[in-house]
Amino acid sequence: MAERKLTRHEMREAALLILFQRKLNPETLDELLEDCKESFEFEYNSQSVKLANGVEEHEDELNAIIESYSPSRKLDRISYINLAIMKIAVYEMKYCPSVPDKVAINEAIEFAKKYNLADKGFKYVSISLDSLDITEIDKCRFLIGVTVPYSMEIPKGFGTLNIRAGLYSVFNIKGNYQELNKIYRNIYLDWLPNSKYRLREQMTFELYANTPDKTSTEELMTEIYLPIEAKQKIK
Repeated sequence: MAERKLTRHEMREAALLILFQRKLNPETLDELLEDCKESFEFEYNSQSVKLANGVEEHEDELNAIIESYSPSRKLDRISYINLAIMKIAVYEMKYCPSVPDKVAINEAIEFAKKYNLADKGFKYVSISLDSLDITEIDKCRFLIGVTVPYSMEIPKGFGTLNIRAGLYSVFNIKGNYQELNKIYRNIYLDWLPNSKYRLREQMTFELYANTPDKTSTEELMTEIYLPIEAKQKIK
């Protein structure tokens, strides 16, 4: 079956989503594309894959170029979606002579407006797919997303997940994310067994009030939401 012809804008957007998903999922390209097509229902074509591969092949060079124009902010303090947007633009300006520089820049601006959700007041959220009281923290699987209103039109390439309301114990943590493992152990091994509560069937999740790209490590704020219910009294 012949692939559907995408506009240049759609092709770039598909390449952006491929780059973003490959950062999150270390799968083979074929596995990744199949997962994306089934889970997120976005379309891509051979040109999308070619553009994404080109960006990855020249990643070190593109990073160096971007960093040279951003002396006040290191690359690890730029969100990956924004970094991927810039890499595509720089790659096209350097390696795609048929694409005018102005077009590559304008497309990057449009994608930044669409996908840079954190700047619109939304919060990043991380959802645990495994029970942290029985699974080692470094082996737990997580979903990463942002909070959005019901009325929002979800960008192509992303899905939605509703977190059910209920009783949660909320832990407000300030500081380095690397300390969260220790805090989780304290919650599950000390606080929970000695509390009046037990876990209920709902996913544990974290909300991030700020992010490392704009906040120092010491000032990072994390909220851990632990789904709980009262322990039944033994008669």
